[in-house]
Amino acid sequence: MTTENRLLPWQEPQWRHWQQYVACGTIPHALLLTGPSGLGKLAFAHLVSQSLFCMTPAHELPCGQCQTCRLMPHHPDLHLIQPDQQFIRVAAIRDMIHIINLTSRTWRIFLIQPADRLHTAAANALLKTLEEPTLNTLLILLTAAPHALPATIRSRCQTLAFQPVATTQAVNWLQRQRPQVEDWEPVLTLSGHAPLAALSTLESGRVDQIQTLVENLMTLNAGQIQPMQLVNLWAKQPFARLLDDLTIICHDMMRLSAGYKQRLFLLRVVDKLQSLSANIKPVGLLRFIEQLNQLKRQQHVNLNTTMCVEVLISAWPTLISS
Repeated sequence: MTTENRLLPWQEPQWRHWQQYVACGTIPHALLLTGPSGLGKLAFAHLVSQSLFCMTPAHELPCGQCQTCRLMPHHPDLHLIQPDQQFIRVAAIRDMIHIINLTSRTWRIFLIQPADRLHTAAANALLKTLEEPTLNTLLILLTAAPHALPATIRSRCQTLAFQPVATTQAVNWLQRQRPQVEDWEPVLTLSGHAPLAALSTLESGRVDQIQTLVENLMTLNAGQIQPMQLVNLWAKQPFARLLDDLTIICHDMMRLSAGYKQRLFLLRVVDKLQSLSANIKPVGLLRFIEQLNQLKRQQHVNLNTTMCVEVLISAWPTLISS
């Protein structure tokens, strides 16, 4: 069996739902796959596509061996539509419409990923296509932010929602992928209980990088490092990830300051986080989190990231006396 027709264990409810459409002959002209990143929505979309292309399906799954299965994920009638830089442009949707209008007796499938990045003109063009469905055409829209899509588009799709995976199921699957890892729970929590994101987080070394940030803040509080030294160190990191990682640290500190030790992202450094938050009042921490959120919203602007890092590090010591 090839990887293209491998169903991830947490996707079985959605797959049964899809099979009901097939069994009843009510395959929708548009599917909307929603849920956080790291749950395998794109792999599921490929599996749905392969199930329609497959010449000899076995046990409700594509066989993985026939000529059409071997073409996956590069089947000529499978088209992936993605953003051109920031948005999915109207030209891409017009190209899709042109292909749809060509006569065909076989399935033509279009994966729009991520659908929430549709430009307004592209969304309007897509809506017209959804209102006038074509035989043997399936549009699969994928998004982690469904409410960023116009309601008129959402209402014309059948939705399959993917949820964060329960700890036991996720850990069991992750242990089969990487048996050498002893403790998956901190990485899984940090990744929003999305197993594929947890794998990526582990392989990127992100947990260690966040713990290093905690240690940086502790040395800053202790006066063991000069603020400009830390600015130079942090300015070398990807700015978006730095903002996310600092937000994670602050949220854990908020939980600890409120007396909660459950559902922490950084379980391995609880003692350090408690020490870090000991003299920081929640109101100051909330202001710092809002500062981080404001910078996240401004990321599309051409920011001077070194200056932004300097502002954040300058603001940190003021939290202690706030």
